[in-house]
Amino acid sequence: MRRYFWSELVIVLGLTILALAVRVYRLPDLPPGLHYDEAANGLDALDILAGQHPVFFERNYGREPLFIYLQAVSVALLGATPFALRLTAAVVGAVTVPAIYWMVREAFAGTVTRLRLLALWTALFVAVSYWHVNFSRIGYRAIMLPLLASLVFACFWRAWRRMATQGKLRWGNLILCGIFVGGGLYTYTAGRFVPVLVVIVAVAGALEAGRSVTQFKQVTLALAVISAVALVMFAPLGLWYLAHPDTFLGRAADVSVFNPQYNQGNALRALAESTVATAKMFAVAGDPNWRHNPAARPAFDPLLAIWLVGGLILAVARGRSLPHLFALCWFVVLSLPAVLTASGLPHSLRALGMVPAAYLLPVLAMLTAGERLAGRRRWLATWLPLPFLLLSGITSWQDYFMAWQRNDEARYAFHTVFAETAQVMNQRGQADGVWVMPVSPLYAPYDHNASNYTVDFLYHGQAAHGLVVVDEVQAPQKLRKLTQGRSQAYLVYWRDATALESAYYVADPKHLLDFLLNKHGRILGENDTGNMTYVTYELPASPDYRVATTFASQDVSFGGKVKLTGMAYGHTAISHQEPADALEEKWLPAGHMAWVALRWKAQVPLDFDLKTTLYLTDEVGHLAGQVDDLLVSDRYPLHRTWQIGEPAGTYHILPTLPAIPPGRYQLYLGVYEIGTLQRYPVIDPNGMPGASAFLLGSLEITRPISPPKVTPANPLPADTALAPGLFLLGYDLPTNAVSPGEQLPLTLYWQARTAPFADYVVGVELRDATGRPVAHRHVRPADGRYPTTKWLAGEALRDWHDLPVPVTLPAGDYRLVVTLNEGTQSVGQVIWGSVQVSGPPRQFSPP
Repeated sequence: MRRYFWSELVIVLGLTILALAVRVYRLPDLPPGLHYDEAANGLDALDILAGQHPVFFERNYGREPLFIYLQAVSVALLGATPFALRLTAAVVGAVTVPAIYWMVREAFAGTVTRLRLLALWTALFVAVSYWHVNFSRIGYRAIMLPLLASLVFACFWRAWRRMATQGKLRWGNLILCGIFVGGGLYTYTAGRFVPVLVVIVAVAGALEAGRSVTQFKQVTLALAVISAVALVMFAPLGLWYLAHPDTFLGRAADVSVFNPQYNQGNALRALAESTVATAKMFAVAGDPNWRHNPAARPAFDPLLAIWLVGGLILAVARGRSLPHLFALCWFVVLSLPAVLTASGLPHSLRALGMVPAAYLLPVLAMLTAGERLAGRRRWLATWLPLPFLLLSGITSWQDYFMAWQRNDEARYAFHTVFAETAQVMNQRGQADGVWVMPVSPLYAPYDHNASNYTVDFLYHGQAAHGLVVVDEVQAPQKLRKLTQGRSQAYLVYWRDATALESAYYVADPKHLLDFLLNKHGRILGENDTGNMTYVTYELPASPDYRVATTFASQDVSFGGKVKLTGMAYGHTAISHQEPADALEEKWLPAGHMAWVALRWKAQVPLDFDLKTTLYLTDEVGHLAGQVDDLLVSDRYPLHRTWQIGEPAGTYHILPTLPAIPPGRYQLYLGVYEIGTLQRYPVIDPNGMPGASAFLLGSLEITRPISPPKVTPANPLPADTALAPGLFLLGYDLPTNAVSPGEQLPLTLYWQARTAPFADYVVGVELRDATGRPVAHRHVRPADGRYPTTKWLAGEALRDWHDLPVPVTLPAGDYRLVVTLNEGTQSVGQVIWGSVQVSGPPRQFSPP
């Protein structure tokens, strides 16, 4: 007896060590990142450690508590890390293997000749199973189900065997069975099918041929004991469900084949499709979810799948044997959580409760075949499963650990970029700052109030952090709450985008949050960390993040495609104390930024993307600032088509060039297609196409707040003075080739080291080889609108000049000369390189 005990102990320890080794190998690294379902568990574990002890966790659609309480222990010991959450799953998965060994020993005792081999081979297959190993390395609560179900039936069969052989109830085992049945209801939604399986097996046993009335009563009493204990165990959670019935059926009903939203009015067809998909999961087409199936393979290798079919046939053939019927019923009943899902695709997570039976059935077939084929080769009956175990183990190992080389898939599937973002946030940010993460209001799967679970769990920095729904109504309120009392905000943008995660990646395609923070605050800098970028803003003392206080109504059609229905514009904050209405004044310092908010309506359905172009020009048409932004519906990018009559808003920050001359500038708006760059004309009141841009209004540009920094394309030596205290810093010359009759664009950059005392005139000339001017233009700076007598000491100025080239000028090389004149007297000049005039001269008088 002692020898038997030690041999069993060695087997159990060996199975546990093997299973644990496979499940913890490289667990700190693989899987990478942290999926938000895992992180939601982690947040609940932190709540437990903070003193909260709920019986049901409502975050993330609601979850049963047992696994999360176990994770809380791990987090308490190891800290708030992905490894702590996943180690719980690894330990549970490893302990499941000896539990299955025990369950098979109890279920088939007295039924098969090689009982220990049946239990051992089954446990070994589960130990190296690709399917079970994968879920043993993810912090999902579903991994608890195979363990609790195995314990339920280990106790059930132990009590059943004594009742069948001795006619006595084994109260201890029945009570333990009830405890595990009730405990299973605290693991995963699919655990609700375990009590159903208990009843089916017990009733089948009671109806088995030869059962007496006394035995039937014993079965009934045994079921009553199990049920009573299970109900006591389930009572706290059951009371919660009674008080919150939506949490009991809500999620299951949402994804059910009986939900008209998914079954398209035909529940039977949806059920049939789901059944076929679940069956194909074992051999043909695996779960398409990368987290559930990183190798994108069926749950079984081909040979093991064939043995599974043989096991099912064997179980049906031996259906009069209650243990064989039990294995078959387990396989069927625990497939229902996946079968009843209306996706039409395999779902290996919901089917995880099938694992013990799914591996028991092929081993039954192998050992039965071995016994039939053995003859004198008795070793065949023992070792037939070995090559299939080796094949299963090797392919599982290779498929699982090689799958992670596809880093892009892993990053998206396990939110690696969010985990990396939390790491960056932990290292940066001030205590009086706040991290701001945008999220789209269009994606229902995300709990906008709870923020990003992955970042929430992994972030431990000093600065506050929060998520802001990118909606014109909600965003100002949430931003105000988040930034109150903070001096800086760090707005996070993620670089990569996938359809699944675009709720975060492209949550703010129109840059609403940047608009609000820019309008009311000030950009301090931008940091690129690889997969994410964050922009730092200085915040106002009393934040008021309204898009605009008032909108001016408009009725302007662009190409008959989109109509401008409202607008507001002004300057972004200059000081910390400006009220919101002051930002709508139509002036700004040179080099500062204007803001523009526009209201739109689609006139026709648009299934392609548009852009706006906003630009600021002086009276002559020189460009003083420009910005191009997306013009799409507010449902973009979830819905790419902009429906007729659907309103939308766009938000624009328009930077102005530094050192532009003070004066009044015109603000224009244009619309064009992204794909073709086709510009839409403005439709006049008669319905005819007109100008290519609409004049929104004007802005008064004042002197800059501080001396601007200018960077000429062609800088000159620092001592290039053309008049006392007046220096020419450099120039921009976009082209040095021009044709007769065209204009040569030139931008000069001046700096007054001291306030000029004279009214200077700038001359721009082309001179031929003899030094004779052949083209010239003499005008005060800024086309006479900003004479040098108004300049202040330290002031810099961008000065545009368009030199007309005479139509009669012969082709050739000419020298470009800039002069500074006081009256008719030149006080300084600079001679630059040559300008090439090409093309025949034009004459307008007859020869």
